[in-house]
Amino acid sequence: MKTTMRAAVAAAVIAAPISADALEIGIFDIGTATGYQIVDGGVNDTDGVANGVIAAVFQSVGSSTIQLAASLFTDANGFSSLLLSVGNAVAGSGGLQVTATHTGFGAAATPGPAIVALDMNASMLSDGGVVGANALYDNANQPGTGTSFAVGSVTSAGQTVNLGSGATLNDPFSLSVFTNISAGANASFDATVSATSVPVPAAGLLLLAGLGGLGAMKRRKKA
Repeated sequence: MKTTMRAAVAAAVIAAPISADALEIGIFDIGTATGYQIVDGGVNDTDGVANGVIAAVFQSVGSSTIQLAASLFTDANGFSSLLLSVGNAVAGSGGLQVTATHTGFGAAATPGPAIVALDMNASMLSDGGVVGANALYDNANQPGTGTSFAVGSVTSAGQTVNLGSGATLNDPFSLSVFTNISAGANASFDATVSATSVPVPAAGLLLLAGLGGLGAMKRRKKA
């Protein structure tokens, strides 16, 4: 199912243009309909360099306050991940939405079958507080939109969530995570979305090699 989750933040923030390879954080105070956006290498990024890291930032948005950071990692084996770290968030009376998205994931080994996953870990959460998360991937490489593959929540400090699903990925693709902190809650947590290539089994490779050999023999006989 195709899902677009960026509209609330975009409505309150004049979104900076996002390139085909970019890291972005969005913060939206629901009660006051106030938003704030940080793009890696943009004017609100503390180091001003597009380096795959948005360093820890303390921000007041509407009636909410939050400290947050984001980073990403991709290796040559087709493992890609996006980490959103939130610390000492105090959600206003309407709740607080925090999003992270990265466009441009994709290594030589990544396209094709993959496992996409959402991992959450709450180090602090006030009594009665809830942090919900929705993870998406998008084969059109668009920010903050795509196919929702995992929805989970944490309700207490120390709780973890690990959810995964199968997917077929293009090169490039995007990963996004949308988190919602309940009204009045005080929370610190990490949310990671990742994609890992599923290698073709060795037996399958041998079968393909054998079929290729038979095809070559038939071509030689015809010649």
